Amino acid sequence: MSQVQTKALSITLLFLVAVLIGACATRAPVQEMSDARQAVAAAGDIGAKEYYPEVYEEAAMRLESAEKNMQQGIYWAAKRDADAAKDFAVDALLSTRRRLEENASGQSDAEQSGATPDSP
Repeated sequence: MSQVQTKALSITLLFLVAVLIGACATRAPVQEMSDARQAVAAAGDIGAKEYYPEVYEEAAMRLESAEKNMQQGIYWAAKRDADAAKDFAVDALLSTRRRLEENASGQSDAEQSGATPDSP
């Protein structure tokens, strides 16, 4: 094979790799968006807005950004923001659940000891 043929083959292979990478990168992050929406909704349902408002609001803002990027066809940014929204929402959800469980166990301990909120 001559140098010209080798160079042409190399360029063709690079072009095909670039096309394949580009095709993979333009996939709409439908599953990631769904996961983020569900995580934010679950965090809101459990009360994360009240217990961890900063973390919950960050999740909601990232989800909003992901939805805007999705509408504009900027799929890589939509995926990035959807993944971040899900992470923040899961953090808020788990932290809220932990706090609710601590509150519930504290109440049942007080009930078992016969303590009332007014007693010392």
